[in-house]
Amino acid sequence: MAGEMVFPAGITGLTLYAHVRTYAATIWNGSSFESYTSGNWADYDVAMTEQGSSQVYVGTFPGSISAGIYQVTVHRQAGGSVAETDLVIGSGGVEWTGSAVLAAFNASADTVDVGKVSGDATAADNLEAMLEGLQVGSVDNSNFTPTTTAFETDLTETSDDHYNNQAVLWRSGSNAGLTFFITDSVGKTGGMSGAKLTVDTMPNAATNGDTFQVIGTKGA
Repeated sequence: MAGEMVFPAGITGLTLYAHVRTYAATIWNGSSFESYTSGNWADYDVAMTEQGSSQVYVGTFPGSISAGIYQVTVHRQAGGSVAETDLVIGSGGVEWTGSAVLAAFNASADTVDVGKVSGDATAADNLEAMLEGLQVGSVDNSNFTPTTTAFETDLTETSDDHYNNQAVLWRSGSNAGLTFFITDSVGKTGGMSGAKLTVDTMPNAATNGDTFQVIGTKGA
């Protein structure tokens, strides 16, 4: 890899270099990390090169550094050689995999595989089972116009009172984020699209396609 360190200086024609430090304050000397020593300044620099006249400078993160999180400082060279008095003009953290800079997490595309919760794998398994057991549905207005207290769903449960004493947590629609107690439920019959739920009065009537999940524990 190359060009992992990028610094937009905003000025063209500079001579820049970088230092790489651990968060224990040791500094990379070209082959290993050592305690900072003024006399070894010339061993610490990692060259940075301007891309054309773009005012943006890039440097290659040392490939022999082990995976970890590091601090990078960018210095502006004032004379013919690097010096301890060269100004720091930028800094930032680098999360290094051992061969590349770790890309920022993309919430819309990346996934997280959690094997433990607070160090406990059993807790993660229990959480997975609980979440997989949650029932998700949506409003269907084919046979009943939703009101602020009742709506038909696409839930296929056929027995009456199955969802009584549970609650509806709205995931979309004008009631999104709100939770309402289920006071009565009628199971799906031949003339219905799905089970019909009656809930505590909501601020807005549900609309066709609104999604929800059923939460809570069914009472006796």
